[in-house]
Amino acid sequence: THTHTQTGHHTHTAMPSKNEPSCQSLQVQVDLVNKAVTQLGRTMVIGLSVLVVIVAVVLVPPVKQLEEQVATMKTELAALRAEMEALPPLVLLEGKRPDLAAAWKSAKDELKLTGKNIDNTTGVLIAKLLAYDTSFTLVDLHSNQLGDGAGKALANMFKANTVLHTLRLGYSHLGDEAVKALAEVLKTNTALQKLDLRFNLFGDEASKALAKML
Repeated sequence: THTHTQTGHHTHTAMPSKNEPSCQSLQVQVDLVNKAVTQLGRTMVIGLSVLVVIVAVVLVPPVKQLEEQVATMKTELAALRAEMEALPPLVLLEGKRPDLAAAWKSAKDELKLTGKNIDNTTGVLIAKLLAYDTSFTLVDLHSNQLGDGAGKALANMFKANTVLHTLRLGYSHLGDEAVKALAEVLKTNTALQKLDLRFNLFGDEASKALAKML
């Protein structure tokens, strides 16, 4: 539009275009977006709540059932282990290593099981057998993988076996704990005359215990 001024100059006043949005219409659009975002947030919260309920209803009971089943299995396994431990050691040895059980039955006076790949568990069984089977004066377990567990079981065996006079345990992966246990029990066992502990894994502490025992 044109307007006259007192100086005779013309001024122009810009009129808003029909295509340009007004401030009011922009504010309305912003409000609508804010409402939509708020509604979306509420919907997501409701959706998450429903999901939590579904998980609680559907998944929690199976988890509890699984925990109960695991507990039952542990109890049954413990009972089975107790039954197995109650069996005579020779029966257990026959089940685990039939070859060693056969060698045991056929041996007379001397039991030689050198290099038979005897591990810690089997070594413990052999120690238990030697605790009540006093028919051997010499036992050779040289070159096996006995470890400290079997070594300590053999030490405990000497509390009952007073016949064995030679025990060969060279190259048998015996550490400090096994050798110290042997040294301690041999303070009172006077039957054993020869103990071979060459090339094992024990150190100075076990060596000192052996020296004191001698």
